[in-house]
Amino acid sequence: MVSYPKPQSKVLTKSTLSNSPVCLLFISTMNLNVAFSFFSAFLLVDTARAQTVLHDERRLRKTVAPTPSPTPAGVKLDQLQAFYEQTFFGGDPITCETYSMSEYDGNYETSFIVDGWASWGHHALQWKGYHHISENNGQGFYSPTQADTFNPPMSTIAYGFVDCVDKDDLNMIELASSQVYFDGTGSFVDPNGIWICLKEGDPFVGAVTAAMGMHYWGSPTYVNAHNCPNGICVVAAVVEKVTLCAQGTLPAHELCGWDDNVWDASVGSTDSCSAALILDSIEIGFFKGASNTDRFQPHNVITGAEWAMIYGDWSTKPIDQDLVMDPPVKKTEAELTNFHKHAAATAQNLQVVVEGRDGKLELVHASKAKPVE
Repeated sequence: MVSYPKPQSKVLTKSTLSNSPVCLLFISTMNLNVAFSFFSAFLLVDTARAQTVLHDERRLRKTVAPTPSPTPAGVKLDQLQAFYEQTFFGGDPITCETYSMSEYDGNYETSFIVDGWASWGHHALQWKGYHHISENNGQGFYSPTQADTFNPPMSTIAYGFVDCVDKDDLNMIELASSQVYFDGTGSFVDPNGIWICLKEGDPFVGAVTAAMGMHYWGSPTYVNAHNCPNGICVVAAVVEKVTLCAQGTLPAHELCGWDDNVWDASVGSTDSCSAALILDSIEIGFFKGASNTDRFQPHNVITGAEWAMIYGDWSTKPIDQDLVMDPPVKKTEAELTNFHKHAAATAQNLQVVVEGRDGKLELVHASKAKPVE
């Protein structure tokens, strides 16, 4: 099993808060410096993407987008610093932890991703390419041109549609017989990892599930998205980072016993987590709708309350969203059930910051920040 460096936590004090612009920046995340072989330059080739017409009815359910909802009026991240200080510094510190996907610093703005119709599948395969090279000490390469011949999963022209069946497409494209990934000798290989899917309709359990996937496996999580945050209408998203905060000196994964679980043996408690965590922020890559020419925008930081406003497909209410991620080895149904239960337990007392009717910031249970169906 591949071992990823654990995210770094930092105990915050008034003095450190006063020097930090937002809570997200309190965390010192790993800076991935991957030494690529001469083959890895091929990974970044920006080849013009051939226009492909898909005949998959599953991906062409809709052709006309609904009228975009107004941009959600979320809390600005720079307001959270003072709010946390006023709320929690009655003697105890607050600890924030950022969980990050591996290969965060890779180039994902290639023509296959930026010019395609919300090509989240190309993004997933590109991430796997970086990961494959990184875990093989800079050896090997990935061919986005060859991957494109298999029509990687994508969102429809108007609607985001990340579906559990897409994991099978991704796993097929990664087979050695597809000739997409190579080792350092030029032989075709199936890179480590297998795409899986979990269904989760609650945006906050979804956020914690993504954070756990990063903590254990370094995997990004792909999910449907809607609405127009900051004037950008989105159809799908990749979760790149999640920041969770808690009162005291321990990070979220220790307070909620994430590392006490051995998923391969289905060992560990998944019943409850009494800690009142704060979903501080989420960093996501936006896959935009058809009206945009630059259809992918990475590294967008939004608050926990804003996350609830964009989670889910434009066309599905109530939402039952599919989360696609990639652990290093295949998981049994029992292991995935335990994993999912523990994410829900971690989120049961989750809080977010919202703006009250009087314009003042309030810390509320996440259930009160969900959009009205």
